[in-house]
Parts: sequence; C-alpha cells; structure tokens
Amino acid sequence: MNSSPLSPILRAKPNPFAFPNGIPIQERIAKLDAASPNHLSAKEALQKHYFKYAKLNDETPLFAFVGRITSQKGVHLILDAAEQII
Repeated sequence: MNSSPLSPILRAKPNPFAFPNGIPIQERIAKLDAASPNHLSAKEALQKHYFKYAKLNDETPLFAFVGRITSQKGVHLILDAAEQII
C-alpha cells in the first residue's frame, strides 16, 4: 500500500472491492475440467488444436498471455523470458 503508485486510490476505499467480468466461474471450471481434467491433457489438446501435433510433446514449453498487448502490460518481458527459457 505504501509503495504502490495506486496507494491513494486504494486507500480511498475502506473495504476491498472487485468488479466481476461476467464469466460464470463454476460453470467455466466444469467445462474446462470436462474437456481436459489435468495439465498434460490440456497441453496435449492445445498442441493438437493450435500446432497440429499428432500427440503430446511435454518437452515443448507453452506460454500464454491474457490481456491487452501493450508495452504497459510488459509483454516484452514475457518474450524475453521465453527466449531465455527456450
């Protein structure tokens, strides 16, 4: 709270608050679990769908980003990290 540039805004609200994005979470989790109940099956489904792999290759790393692609979000840091890891 003290070091954040948003601290004045955060202090203006006495209680924590959030604005839901409208996604029905429990319903979404149930659908995701039904499609891919664990990490490896989810990774295999992504590799088959987007990269046309015939089967799972667990040696291939996958990186994801959800958000606006702007310099403010630090996407360049993800790209730098991916390059270092690969």
